[in-house]
Amino acid sequence: LSFKEFCHACTKVSFDGDVLALWKEMDKDGDSGISLVEIDRDSGEALIRFKEFCYEEFGGPVGMWETIDPKKTTRVSRSHFVSGVMAHGFGEAEGTEEMASIVFDGFQGEGSTGYVTLSNFIFIEEN
Repeated sequence: LSFKEFCHACTKVSFDGDVLALWKEMDKDGDSGISLVEIDRDSGEALIRFKEFCYEEFGGPVGMWETIDPKKTTRVSRSHFVSGVMAHGFGEAEGTEEMASIVFDGFQGEGSTGYVTLSNFIFIEEN
């Protein structure tokens, strides 16, 4: 998130505090940007690992999606997503479903339906 995007978001939510002070507090590494890791370390790290997993195991998020949605239903539930990615080794090191659940929750966004679609993941595509 750039400073410009941050200022726009502050305006959108009617933030009336010191925007610059808040920016400096949130930009923990001083790199002139705010990453998800700086806001929510667990979610940020889970997303980074998930992206790496998608490329290592499937060649990217589209390949991952085609594997966990072979019937082409266009959407999958939390339990289907979690079991699908864990069956291919995601979250194996942790030995729990927690990491896959964090990723699912992060991809749902506002107005969650209890399902995710390929469009929820496509932003991690590198092309």
